[in-house]
Amino acid sequence: CPMVLTSRPRTHTDGVNVDNKMYVRAFSTQQRETFIENWFGEHGQVNVATLRTHLQQSFRLQAPEVAGNPLFLTMMCVEFEKSGKLSATQGKLLDQFVRLLLEAWDAQQGVQRTYILLDLKLRVLESIAGYLFDLNRTNIGERELFDHTRNLLNQISSPIQASDVIEEIVITGGLLVKDRGD
Repeated sequence: CPMVLTSRPRTHTDGVNVDNKMYVRAFSTQQRETFIENWFGEHGQVNVATLRTHLQQSFRLQAPEVAGNPLFLTMMCVEFEKSGKLSATQGKLLDQFVRLLLEAWDAQQGVQRTYILLDLKLRVLESIAGYLFDLNRTNIGERELFDHTRNLLNQISSPIQASDVIEEIVITGGLLVKDRGD
């Protein structure tokens, strides 16, 4: 029974015999240009030439692993559409994307929630990321996640429950997702 298995590059080799490995390649310069033109053709009148100039001015952003990556390129288009400029670094671009996932998409869709302050959600995510980085891990058990978040909230004397913060992060942005056991 032929199958197509998609995954992040590091995870597909564990216990799976793969005959034909294929990888998604970065956009070529022409593909990137077409993507940008299509994006702004569908999403309003934005000066595409100005975006190109911004990309050309940043060596880091025009690198194939950034501007050639469809997700990064989408983030750049969203940011440029919103502010008329691009962040100078990948880190700032990622920060804008995390903020978009945590807050702006609900607002754009007219979804109203009892928001936990963005700064608190960012602090929790930064703490979890640092914790996992220090342990050289990419996932965390649910109990461990709640305990870590509760400890952080206690340290900063926040009256908010760990479960409320985690639930809102999961609901609003998908930056934390439950393991489906696949």
